[in-house]
Amino acid sequence: LEFRRVLFRSDFFLTPRVLDLGFGWIASQTWIDRAQPVMRALTERFSESCYAAILEGDEVVFVAHAASQRVMQNAIGVGARLTVFHTAVGRVMLGAIEEKQLMAMLRTAKLAPLTPLSITDRQALFDRIRDDAAQGFSIVDEEYEKGLRSLAVPVVSRSGRTFAALTITTPSTRMTRTEKIGRAHV
Repeated sequence: LEFRRVLFRSDFFLTPRVLDLGFGWIASQTWIDRAQPVMRALTERFSESCYAAILEGDEVVFVAHAASQRVMQNAIGVGARLTVFHTAVGRVMLGAIEEKQLMAMLRTAKLAPLTPLSITDRQALFDRIRDDAAQGFSIVDEEYEKGLRSLAVPVVSRSGRTFAALTITTPSTRMTRTEKIGRAHV
C-alpha cells in the first residue's frame, strides 16, 4: 500500500482489524501455547512480567506476554519491536547465530547509544554476545533504558536450535544484577 501511495491518502487509514494479520500468525504458533504456562510460572515466582520474543532481522518482536500484578511494571505489548543489540532478549538470540553472520550484522549496524551504558564498540558487543551465549543467558543492565535491567534465556527446539527467547525486565532498583544471575540458574 505504501508503494502505491495509498497508505498516505487522506481517504484511507488502517483500522485495528489490520492486527488480525499478525495475531493470526501468532495464534498459529503452538510453541507460544506451550510457553504461556512457563511464562505465567516465572511471573508468579519472580513477581515480574515475562515476555517471549523472536528475532527478525536487527529487531526482536515480542510475541507473548504474561503480566505481573505489580503496579509499576513494564508495558511491552505483543507486536512491539526493539533493537536487537541493546536488549538481553536480542543478545540471547544473536548468540545462537554463526560468528560470520553476527560479525556481518555488527559491521552494518547503527550502534547509537540509547543510554550512557549502551555498548557501541563492535568488538566489545561481539565479545559480550559470545560470553552470554557461553553462559546460557544474557543480562542487560541499563543499556536499553536507564533504570531497566533485563534477563533473557533462549527457547531451544528439540534439535538444539534457538528460535526465540524469554525475558524478564525489572526496574534496576527492584533486583540487583547478582540476583538476576542467581535467577538465571533457577
